[in-house]
Amino acid sequence: MSASVGISSAVEVLCNGQAILAEGPFYDDHTNELIWVDILNKAVNFTNVDSKHTRSIYLPDSVGSALPVEGSASQMVALIGRKVCIVDRQTGEMHHQLAVVDEGFPKNRMNDGKCDTRGRLWCGTMGYEKSPGEPVSSEGSLFCYDGATRTLTQKVTDVCVSNGMAWDPDNTKMYYIDSGPRKLWSFDFEEASGLLSNRRVLVDFHDKGVGIPDGMCTDSEGRLWVAGFFGAAVSCWDPCTGEMLAKIEFPARRTTSCCFGGPDSRWMFVTTARVGAGEEELSKYPLSGAVFVVREVPLGARGVPLSRFKWAVNLMA
Repeated sequence: MSASVGISSAVEVLCNGQAILAEGPFYDDHTNELIWVDILNKAVNFTNVDSKHTRSIYLPDSVGSALPVEGSASQMVALIGRKVCIVDRQTGEMHHQLAVVDEGFPKNRMNDGKCDTRGRLWCGTMGYEKSPGEPVSSEGSLFCYDGATRTLTQKVTDVCVSNGMAWDPDNTKMYYIDSGPRKLWSFDFEEASGLLSNRRVLVDFHDKGVGIPDGMCTDSEGRLWVAGFFGAAVSCWDPCTGEMLAKIEFPARRTTSCCFGGPDSRWMFVTTARVGAGEEELSKYPLSGAVFVVREVPLGARGVPLSRFKWAVNLMA
């Protein structure tokens, strides 16, 4: 039996809830909570960053992401199954269904979501998984839901596993990960309209030694931080050259996503998973499924405040 992997002094456990598939971390600076989902457990979790106390709400289907609504202390936008919904932050009660995606692929599910600086919700899907990590290929898409105009637009098709999304500090580039082909894509991004163009591969993660690219965030300098599923690490990449600049290792092999937060956005929060892990892996990585915090991020990196979902005020009645 393999020896268990310990935790470095730079990495702390924030919540060891042994999540099945923790994802979608969002630091809420209004409440000092890390919001994160356990996708297959249908849970949205709220962990107080100081006390480390976690409370949870449960939704009726898998939940790909849950983000605060601008101007509301009680509502969140949640990706439930294939639906975009407004739910109550305290109870999980569904208030509004805003959109349904991939109606031609009823077994698909949402896998990640994030808002741009205009408050539009970008959300992606993945095909049905016959077994963990083996989805039907090329049935997913990337969508953008504009809450101001109540419109849903399909942005990218033929996606295997829609995953990390991020924007550069100037909002002229959008970055997007499809975990299936292990590629991090770069697009030219028009902030006013949300138009994507000039798609190209920034990083191909084959043979990089950091796992399959999963969730992602950017720091204030525009560097990309990518969680590596099967890589036990978050790696940092130059947005111009695609060169790896740094790596943070974790005592959990299935690293899923990351975000900045905490004081002056200088901490990094990282989610992990247990899904599909066998007895030997769990013996070696007993903290699989935990949520971690890194209080001293390499390169002196810090993040920027995360954007919240905006939608038409008259829908909030």
